[in-house]
Amino acid sequence: MGEGDSNYHPLRGPALWIAGAIVVGVAVASVSMFSITMAVIGFLRSSQEGPTLSDLHSEFADQSIDAGFEEPQLLADDPLLARRIIVLGHDVNARTAKDVIARLLYLDGVDSDEPIDLYITTLGGWGDNAFSIIDAMHMIESPVNTWAVGACYSSGAMILTAGTGRRHATSNAIIMVHANSIESDEKFSMDALDAQRYRELWRDYAQLPEEWFPMTFDEEYYLSAEQALGYGLIDEIVPAQAAPLVEQEAAASKEVEE
Repeated sequence: MGEGDSNYHPLRGPALWIAGAIVVGVAVASVSMFSITMAVIGFLRSSQEGPTLSDLHSEFADQSIDAGFEEPQLLADDPLLARRIIVLGHDVNARTAKDVIARLLYLDGVDSDEPIDLYITTLGGWGDNAFSIIDAMHMIESPVNTWAVGACYSSGAMILTAGTGRRHATSNAIIMVHANSIESDEKFSMDALDAQRYRELWRDYAQLPEEWFPMTFDEEYYLSAEQALGYGLIDEIVPAQAAPLVEQEAAASKEVEE
């Protein structure tokens, strides 16, 4: 085929090469997208047996929160501290444990004879940090009254039950018992030590059904305030208006009126 041929065009050859390259590129891209899609499907399937994307996201969020090292703000004119009230209203992690422990030590140093009221509303968190708060409550002289408000799950339920004063729950509270421990026969195993301390805590501070032990893997037990009282996790069920803050404000108003 040459210039004398009526069908000849000088750009036809390169155009065919370009068109062929595009077709090959599209085919390769299709195969790549198929491979990526199958890889994602495989990951999602495998995640059913291991950590889910939600689990990984939660772990990353907890680690990001734990990375904060700012000192707890302990101000003498804080109205909650003035009433000896501490609120644990986030996940139980290194940062929130540090804040709660600092407030416990501060209030105990101010007056070790007066009780401290610890309000707990949390979806749970890290067991190590929960045990840190529990140890701090038992180290100080001030009795620590614990209050379950709303949701008090997992690590929050542990702190609630291990209170050294009166243990309360509002009538709308839901308490969830959850250990997620792993039994192990190894001599120096973290799993064995972890399972032991969970077991000892629940046996020492509550009267849970024997069939709940050992608390392994993801077993969860949701309790109403009445059920928590029956199983010995708390000592008293109170309406929301009976909280110390409200009682103190009411008493102050009465004094002003008199």
